[in-house]
Amino acid sequence: FHHHACQHPLIPLNDNQNMRLTAAKIHEGAVKNMYLYCQENGLSQVWAYLWNCWYCPDKWPLRACSAADTISVLHTTMIIEGFWNKLKHSTLHTFNQPCLDLLIHLIMTQVIPIVNNKLDYHLDWWQIGQPKQLAPWQANLKKIWADYSKSDEAHRTEKEQLIIGNIQKSKAW
Repeated sequence: FHHHACQHPLIPLNDNQNMRLTAAKIHEGAVKNMYLYCQENGLSQVWAYLWNCWYCPDKWPLRACSAADTISVLHTTMIIEGFWNKLKHSTLHTFNQPCLDLLIHLIMTQVIPIVNNKLDYHLDWWQIGQPKQLAPWQANLKKIWADYSKSDEAHRTEKEQLIIGNIQKSKAW
């Protein structure tokens, strides 16, 4: 979703020929990718919402960078300002006017490894052959989903085993 919104005809693809897509091709590819994803996963209502609110030709220019002839300075400035704001509040919050060598050290040891991991994840270079690492909220959701996916009988069996185990422990004392 985010990938489609940030493509632009002035930015070449990450390939050997430095090929550039037209705005129409970017829109067509984004629509096709999202439609196929929704179709494969049985998300017809989601597709209807996405088409009506995001992907139809009338709404696309409101959110997609590719609809404009130039790359917005505001967009690139916001990214840079966001990076420095995050650096200031997450890494440098304990230092008052750090000297340049400390700043470079913190960027090299604390910021760049995180950025590299995020790039590897988004570029699908995340340990080739391994599944992508789940975000903490995804891992928690997966655990809850697995628990809720169990049948009522499995839940009763677990409760019975827990009660029997507690009774056996109390008899052992």
